[in-house]
Amino acid sequence: MWPFSHPTIAFEQAVYGTFPFWHRGYDILCSSPGCRAPWLSAMKETCQRLGERLRGAAPPGGLVTRWLDGGTWLVVRPFSPGSDDVGRPDAAAFHALFLGPESARRVRFDPFRLAPVFRVEWGPEATDLPPGSVTLARPSSQDRERDDRIDPIVEAIGRGRRVLIEAEAPIDRLAARVWRALPKRLRHRRSLATWAYTDSGRFDLIGLPRLTGIDVSDRHLLVLPADQE
Repeated sequence: MWPFSHPTIAFEQAVYGTFPFWHRGYDILCSSPGCRAPWLSAMKETCQRLGERLRGAAPPGGLVTRWLDGGTWLVVRPFSPGSDDVGRPDAAAFHALFLGPESARRVRFDPFRLAPVFRVEWGPEATDLPPGSVTLARPSSQDRERDDRIDPIVEAIGRGRRVLIEAEAPIDRLAARVWRALPKRLRHRRSLATWAYTDSGRFDLIGLPRLTGIDVSDRHLLVLPADQE
């Protein structure tokens, strides 16, 4: 039986990016009072490691996770606000949640259960951002459609290898199935980026539009070419 059928998850939050309604380049738009300076620095670094959008690639999206010092769990939703602060297209912005160890445990280290919390609509009025909380519903039933990639990915992550997947868009569906197939002890401390434009070496599971320049012979990597998503 699910031990926390309707867990309440508390979090701090922040928004970072470039927006058409201001002229500050990439910066923190707003953050809740409990956000610590090292968390915000780590969030900015994590977002920057996703790279700049490649020509012809899908816009920013998906989910990104990273474990910070002290057990804080960073979960980020990238998105595009349209143009940047000087009117150029392909702007990127990021809504980030910071969960303490207890909240992370209560969500069973499954970032996809937090997807309904994220916002992609932000305006100049967003100056004061409160701490957040959400009561999550019981997890949805498992997707039973067969995908032969899941077992090799789970095995690779379990052995400490990183997994790179070529795709046309964020690999959220595949990544969610992989994450839920991993033992909880492996979900804890593993990181993912379901959509990025470059491999920074930071993430254990990452979706990329191109695998050009990746050393597919590297025994520390599992590299999978494009497939249905």
